Amino acid sequence: MKTFKILFAAIIIAGFANTAMAQDSSADATASAEARVIADLDITKDTDISWGDVAQSSSPNINPTNGTFDAAGLNGSGISVGKFTIDGTQGASIIITWGHNNLTGPGDAIIWTPELSYLASDGNNEGVAHGGEEIESGDDKILGDEGIGMVFVGGEITIASEQMPGTYNGDITVTVEYN
Repeated sequence: MKTFKILFAAIIIAGFANTAMAQDSSADATASAEARVIADLDITKDTDISWGDVAQSSSPNINPTNGTFDAAGLNGSGISVGKFTIDGTQGASIIITWGHNNLTGPGDAIIWTPELSYLASDGNNEGVAHGGEEIESGDDKILGDEGIGMVFVGGEITIASEQMPGTYNGDITVTVEYN
């Protein structure tokens, strides 16, 4: 009986070995590898923002989408919409953020509520001084042809009735990064 058990066990083991040998013992698959090299992202200030001469007790506004202004530029003084040009990879998604400081000078600070717009450029941005659609800080946009986009800056400042006359300055920092 002991011989029968050993023989039976040997037959079972041999059967498993044959089954294992009969199966395909290897398989493979191939995955492609890819990397897209993108251009460095750069932003350049082209034009500063200016409300020109403004009156006490006013709220001058510069609209960056259409270049119109209200209560700014008294006495024919210069008004300009701020402009930044972004250079990167054509069709790339970017995130635009900004931070600003109110205008300071000889008197109390002048409150500035910035308004910004974005325009994907066709590469011919010479002479373009405003345009696009209004954006909020943190919006994502697509760079245009040749990897160019433009950010225009304006907004409203609030002049107090007793605002001390003089020149007031502030700034805005626009930051872009690939999304």
